[in-house]
Amino acid sequence: MEGTLNNPLPGEDLHLVEIRRLALHGDGVGRIASGGDRQGKVAFVPYTLPDEIVAAQQIEEKKTYLRCLPRQVLQSSPDRIPPSCPYHFAEQSTGPWCGGCNWQHMGTETQRAWKKALVRDTLSRLGHISECPEIDLLYTDTIWRYRNTAQFVFDRRGEAPVAGYFAPGSHHVVSIEDCLIQSPITIRMLNAVKHLVPALDLRPFERKHGKGWLKHLLIRINLEGKALITFITADERFLRREPLVRGMTEQCPEITGIFQNIQPSRTSIVTGRKWIHLWGDQRIAESMCGLTLSTSPGTFLQVDAGTAQLLYRRALQEAQLQRDMTVLDLYCGAGAIALLAAKDAEEVIGVDELEQAIEDARENTRLNGIERVTFHALTTERFLHQQKINARKDKLIVFLDPPRAGCKPAVVEGLLTLAPRRIIYISCNPATLARDIHMLGVSYHLAALAAVDLFPQTSHIETIARLERKSALV
Repeated sequence: MEGTLNNPLPGEDLHLVEIRRLALHGDGVGRIASGGDRQGKVAFVPYTLPDEIVAAQQIEEKKTYLRCLPRQVLQSSPDRIPPSCPYHFAEQSTGPWCGGCNWQHMGTETQRAWKKALVRDTLSRLGHISECPEIDLLYTDTIWRYRNTAQFVFDRRGEAPVAGYFAPGSHHVVSIEDCLIQSPITIRMLNAVKHLVPALDLRPFERKHGKGWLKHLLIRINLEGKALITFITADERFLRREPLVRGMTEQCPEITGIFQNIQPSRTSIVTGRKWIHLWGDQRIAESMCGLTLSTSPGTFLQVDAGTAQLLYRRALQEAQLQRDMTVLDLYCGAGAIALLAAKDAEEVIGVDELEQAIEDARENTRLNGIERVTFHALTTERFLHQQKINARKDKLIVFLDPPRAGCKPAVVEGLLTLAPRRIIYISCNPATLARDIHMLGVSYHLAALAAVDLFPQTSHIETIARLERKSALV
């Protein structure tokens, strides 16, 4: 995807687009202003801002809208700033551009204002919430080099491996030498793998042909700079395993453990079900809110340990726990919220469908010397259907932290039947949060809302919603 407005690609379909607003996923939204049969049609264009006019290249057409990439900004917003990263779209750049940090073209205060506005709009539009509580935005001063987890995708061009992130709207891998939201240690590990793979005659996975071995590199790093790395491969073969492990540990002494994950499917899901421990430690420890949290590479952990502590403290504050209460932590991961809640509640139960996450949570219970907590390796819907909770409804508090897809209908039904006094819903997707709040709205109202800027330079936002029962407690 190389070329400019004055020297477009052969067959490149360019349109003038007047950007009017931002969509939840961060793209600018406008209408085609140029002539032709597409004039007036809605277009989604990343890296743009309201009140801008851009020349955009059409990359996909649906029945009611187009997806485009900007080629030139003809009228700029006063909020536009030069991006700090060379892989982000900027005037005079020819692309392809990285699809990771999609908001570097606006300043931090502008990003935060838009995140609050998009959360509020989404809850109104999809959740039918006419009176949204004031959104309290939580953040730290760290807006670069904040991530503790990286997933780099590999591909092959000619004889050379490339590794980085997908370009927007495609499976074209933008090869990077640095990433400003990742630790320099993480980038050094990526570049070490890029050097060792061809040196050892290992083959990256060629996405165009569906052939090859190395698909992704997963890195998890803690605040002390120690790391676990995982080679995600198309099959279980591991030719030259020993020299690769030796080369990585010699070049990157911060590595404390190495894994292989098998993902044979050509899917957007990065990891497969099978994990193989190759060398070193099986977990990595992080200190958060006075806890030691030890996690395996496949267990969910918030990507910014510093800002995540603001999230956990606010979630516990919203729960208003008392000593005689019972707590359910659904989708509990490594058990952070469950263990924090155990300091103030009588009983805490954590649930997660990943057995490895539950093993980590149980290990964290032991590491921190915490009692009155039990964990179950079950899907949330199965737990709510099968388990009997011996607690009065007015003494029952539920924490929810589902994946981006939100709660399945069976989970919502189970919560309505369970009828806890209060639900603290933590979400990384305002759209599914709004949908689930709307379904829970027959019995609950949205009493408080906070947002946590866990993902600076991107359109992503984490939210904490406190839902209170409408009816009299029993």
